[in-house]
Amino acid sequence: MVGLNTLFQGKVSADEFLKKYWPNHPLIHQAPIGRLDSILSIPEFQSLEVLVDSYKRPISTWNRDGKMTREVKGREAIQLYRKGWTIYMAKVDRFIPGIGPVLRRLEKDLGLRWGAGFCNAFASKAGTGASPHFDYAWGFSVQLRGTKTWYFSKNTSVVNPTTGGAIGIAPGDDDSRHYAPPSYPKKMPKPALVQKIGPGGVVFNPRGWWHRTVTHQDSFAIDLEMDPRPWADYALNELRRLLFQREEWRACPLGIRGSEKHQASIQRHAKNLMNQLPMLVKNIDFDSVWSQAMGLPENLDFRWRFKKDRKAKAILKSNKKPGSWIIEIRHPETGRTKLKIVDRELLSLWNWLEEREGNFTGDQLLEAAAPASAAAIEEVIRFFLEPQYLRRIRADGERD
Repeated sequence: MVGLNTLFQGKVSADEFLKKYWPNHPLIHQAPIGRLDSILSIPEFQSLEVLVDSYKRPISTWNRDGKMTREVKGREAIQLYRKGWTIYMAKVDRFIPGIGPVLRRLEKDLGLRWGAGFCNAFASKAGTGASPHFDYAWGFSVQLRGTKTWYFSKNTSVVNPTTGGAIGIAPGDDDSRHYAPPSYPKKMPKPALVQKIGPGGVVFNPRGWWHRTVTHQDSFAIDLEMDPRPWADYALNELRRLLFQREEWRACPLGIRGSEKHQASIQRHAKNLMNQLPMLVKNIDFDSVWSQAMGLPENLDFRWRFKKDRKAKAILKSNKKPGSWIIEIRHPETGRTKLKIVDRELLSLWNWLEEREGNFTGDQLLEAAAPASAAAIEEVIRFFLEPQYLRRIRADGERD
């Protein structure tokens, strides 16, 4: 499976990458494309037409000078591409299951939460390129066809951005206005790193670095991106949960345009609410914040290991609806239960479980279930736990 060692084979090991480059220093590496067979073998990446047909969302396109943009569907994007327009498809992993295991492996190599990764795809004609900008996410651009040159410059305007930005343009969202300057530089700073790559080339694009590209030959590349969800999001999620548990915080500020006397009364009430916040912050559930940061389904806490109950039997049955199956679990103590599986990818999880002997970790379970969504995996694991086909065991051997 493609991970850090494969991406930068012959340049740096995964450990060296994590020590020298991750998360803040760009790296460009050219190596034979054959090492990326598990990506090249994905049918959607072998043909732009097949990829466009598989992608069920509007496709972003822009002309050679970037002054005209259009959102189109399906083969209309191919027509524009042939006229020199660039095609950009965000989060193609939603429609291409084959790239899921690559994303899950990178998440693990980088020590990021499960589900942080997503994949974008770019197709551009010779003579085009990306204008200077920076991204909010970490990216690993994999060049599959054609050649292009990358230019990187350090960003001194903002650290740890939560949204992208472009040269000469003011920050574009409310969050970035809290920490970014009123506008970004009018020119890209002098490049600190410049290199041309071809098929097999990999570029680590750190979060927040200015960069631009110039395409020399018709190009197709995918970008394996890692979403850097900040601690602020997790803490605010928990604080919101605590606030909504209290009826006074669910109330609406009524009469704030009334008499001065009435407004004064409402202000006193509002100040009393604000005075509760320090206490509420102290009551934030750290385990819940940590679980969010890990990106794990609730039942896959890494403090647990799992084991199959040998008394239980799981039987896979065909379903009338194409592309779906029914799993029937028989257990002498709990009776029977059924689950319809809609996602084809979850069959690999069931097959993997059927072959297991002995204990296994939640980490192993997640890898076996890739590329299914966390919500889908949570549903299936809960199903397996309820009739005790699976049992949870603590690391010290205590049973759930």
